[in-house]
Amino acid sequence: MKGLRDLGQGGKMRAASPILVVAEPDKSSGDSWRRFLAVLCFMEFYTAFVSNGTYLWQLCSHQLVPTPSLEACCMAVVLLLRAVALYACGRTLWFGSKHASRWVFIALVLTLVTLIWVAWSDYRAFCEIRGSSLPIWPARPWANLSYILRDAVQMLPLLNCLAISLLFRWSATGKAEPHTARWVVLASAWCFAVAVEELLVGNAGAFLAFCTQSIHLETGALYVYAAVVAGTGVLLILKTVPARTAALILAAIGVICAAEESFVAPWLVNISIHAIYLSVPGYPGGLQYRWVHTRHEFLGVFVDSVRLIGPWLLIALYARFVPMQTPPDDGSPYPRRYCRKCLYNLHGLEASRCPECGTELGTGPATA
Repeated sequence: MKGLRDLGQGGKMRAASPILVVAEPDKSSGDSWRRFLAVLCFMEFYTAFVSNGTYLWQLCSHQLVPTPSLEACCMAVVLLLRAVALYACGRTLWFGSKHASRWVFIALVLTLVTLIWVAWSDYRAFCEIRGSSLPIWPARPWANLSYILRDAVQMLPLLNCLAISLLFRWSATGKAEPHTARWVVLASAWCFAVAVEELLVGNAGAFLAFCTQSIHLETGALYVYAAVVAGTGVLLILKTVPARTAALILAAIGVICAAEESFVAPWLVNISIHAIYLSVPGYPGGLQYRWVHTRHEFLGVFVDSVRLIGPWLLIALYARFVPMQTPPDDGSPYPRRYCRKCLYNLHGLEASRCPECGTELGTGPATA
């Protein structure tokens, strides 16, 4: 995990408690926020490429409709182009390429175009279901809006992060005071966007609402899950340790949701029942259970679950190994020594306690 500790905090850092040492600036690996956003792009690329590629194949092979429309084929192609752009964006961010901003902008534009296109397509489908093109607001506004944005809103979290990453380009890179790490800003933006997504369409929140088996508790379950997601973003902004635990809880909920809505849970039940029967003398034995029943189950477990679980595991991993606060760039010579608690610059100080927060620094030399 040494590499995760050194993820682009402007230098190579090691855990030298209670003193944080920055040996030298490391400009080749890139900042931690770039790699954080790169992993998010890779996750979205995987899910979008596989699911949209499958959809385009079904259209071309006439498995969905005998004669697919030109608009549906064009939309599938644009979605695939967006997936490829996300891969290129993630790759340039990961390696710290000078063309990273260009690919971030391309991915942002394609994501925005597809979001608007998908929302407009779902709106027209909704109007056809209602039998007219009248405004949707007189009936059930929230339910109707959820139906129209059910596909488009899934692109909102990454769109939010891409837009914020472009703002980082024009913001100051070096500050004389400790400040919140940029990956924390991206992670918080992701959490807030996912909370909006859950309120509109409900992915894991809908699963919790189903588990309540009560009409009166369904809405409450959705609100509670969205509040937990938004609360995780608040904990990240406050730079508190419980943010890691909250992210792990959300990842666990995603695992349960993916297992319940696919073949995994029935398969585990089948294995357990047969294990009990095999302990009975004279039972013939033999397990006859197919791993994958349908293409939908395969996509749900091995594709859609990546987006449902992966970001929370990434946030928990970063919260554990990457500092949430960036040391100040005050121009002091390397190696730099900081108090790990308050990030006070200890350059030229030989005191046993931090003059800022009073933390005991020890008498032994800090390891770079």
